[in-house]
Amino acid sequence: MCLVVVFSGVNHHNQSIVFAAAIVVKEINETYAWLLERFLEAMGGKSPISVITDGDNAMLNAIKKVFPKARHRLCTLHLIRNATANVKNLQFVTKFKQCMLGDFDVSEFERRWDKMVAEFGLENNNWVFELYSKRDMWATTHIRGNFFAGFKRMSRCKGLHSEFSKYVNLKDNLLDFMQQFMRWINYMRFREVEADFTSSFGDHVLQSPLHKLEESAANVYTREILSMLVPIFNRLCTCRVKAGKQSGSLFNFCVVRYGKKGVKWNVTFCQAKLEFKCSCLRVESYGIPCEHMICVFVSLEIVNMSGCVFMPRWTKSAKDSLPGFEGTNNSCSGPASVGAFLWIVESCKRMANVEMGEN
Repeated sequence: MCLVVVFSGVNHHNQSIVFAAAIVVKEINETYAWLLERFLEAMGGKSPISVITDGDNAMLNAIKKVFPKARHRLCTLHLIRNATANVKNLQFVTKFKQCMLGDFDVSEFERRWDKMVAEFGLENNNWVFELYSKRDMWATTHIRGNFFAGFKRMSRCKGLHSEFSKYVNLKDNLLDFMQQFMRWINYMRFREVEADFTSSFGDHVLQSPLHKLEESAANVYTREILSMLVPIFNRLCTCRVKAGKQSGSLFNFCVVRYGKKGVKWNVTFCQAKLEFKCSCLRVESYGIPCEHMICVFVSLEIVNMSGCVFMPRWTKSAKDSLPGFEGTNNSCSGPASVGAFLWIVESCKRMANVEMGEN
């Protein structure tokens, strides 16, 4: 009858993984602050750059205190549920989803938001006012350019809960729970080892017309990440480079898409640094290049994808620079692996001291 807090994320194969876990008695500010401090300690002082939660106030306050530099995003699914409960108008929920998920610039977002509020007469609605004040935590317009691996909601977390429920039940005591927890973690590690082997030694079947670019990506990206990139290669036929300007070693390209008048993206190429950047910020947000950038590659007859578009955390060598992983594919070592078990022990000690005293 205790709360289990799981800190989860994804590995370089886009598989769900557990960074750490803890058993707590109460969901209060002090508890979550203690949890995040222990998490920071287990990770050698390295805090996450992005966090997604359901908006719990205790967790929100703890994140501000312990991870002040982390970008905090609110789960879109919870926001939609809250919108349904607080406004009780399905048409508003539809318009709100468009504002939340639409990839607009700031001025367009403000125009759509003001129009929506006026349309449904919500100028004096406190919940809507508070929601707008937190727009940098949920609106794609304001979050774009911050890495969240493409996640907008906590569906991965729900999936982990469902998977973990296969290993434990309400009748398990604390010792059985810890043993089953480690059994679950070991299964996840084995799954990652399998994916490492498949990415390193399996043969990739080319699926797009851009054979050279796809082949160069296949040499670097893991199999799962490459499967996310192939549809982008195929969407390239709808894009074209409309114009280009040069200023010294800096090139600026304007990319448009068929059927979308007035919509354009700016791709810059610094020849001196061999760096590409796109105004859509797909590389910064998702870690994979966009079709606008690849369109410029084709225009410049580049057959090998530039290193600037490869985010190291999605590559086959993602673990090479981590302590405990150098020169090995063993995913069962490293501080995070040990941290998951030690957290359970430490949390149980703390719970015992609070509830039952030192004895």
